[in-house]
Amino acid sequence: MTIGEIIRGSGLDRSESEILVAEALGNERTWILAHERDEVEERQRQHIEEFLGRRKSGEPVSYITGKKEFFARTFSVTPAVLIPRPSTEQLIVSTVRFLRNPRDETREVDANVSVVARVLRLELRPTMIVDVGTGSGCIAVTLALECPGLRVVATDVSEEALRVARENARRYGISGKIEFLAGGELQPVGHLREPFLIVSNPPYVPSGAPLSREVRDFEPSSALFGGPEGMDVLTRILSQARNHPFCAGILLECQTDQISKLLA
Repeated sequence: MTIGEIIRGSGLDRSESEILVAEALGNERTWILAHERDEVEERQRQHIEEFLGRRKSGEPVSYITGKKEFFARTFSVTPAVLIPRPSTEQLIVSTVRFLRNPRDETREVDANVSVVARVLRLELRPTMIVDVGTGSGCIAVTLALECPGLRVVATDVSEEALRVARENARRYGISGKIEFLAGGELQPVGHLREPFLIVSNPPYVPSGAPLSREVRDFEPSSALFGGPEGMDVLTRILSQARNHPFCAGILLECQTDQISKLLA
């Protein structure tokens, strides 16, 4: 059986099938275009069928391949962390803009998803970024690369998530620029005595909200759900930020319909 025949007969979206077949064969997706007529050995076919079967069961492509693109870079992901979303790339864009010109701003970045930026202490100029709930580390690592003049702290309650984040920092050679701390919300940085900016994509999905099968059954619920209205973690982070004397500002990703309650 040829590569092309396997892809056409997979029963999956062609783009997903191409990604999975290429990954199973140890190549990039672009390699497929020139090799559709290649015959597949039995051992290779079994590996491909394993990947395709996992996808048919609902498992996200990124967990099968172990990687996801974010801000034009490749990040390792495991089922211990959320898969980075394109909407979260706008959290990076908003953070860079905020550092250049601190001001309150609200931007809708996807359907019912917004980034909220708030100045808390205009007199402070951040020397550090704190990524609360870092997960894969895609935010912390990207900001460390995009803002080389600032130090970065990445926190998470999950030790397994921190392991993935550290791996991604090593991938880009910046382990020394990011401090990884275990703990929830601002507890790990309560001791800070230098100006910092909080950036976070926290759990903000309301408990019981309908989600696609691949999100509901495979992504970590602790990184998704934020209580009955999705506000629990958002509210605590904002409250703790307001009370920390060295927090210059905060940028949060949340649902657009949560903003009025969050800032009330």
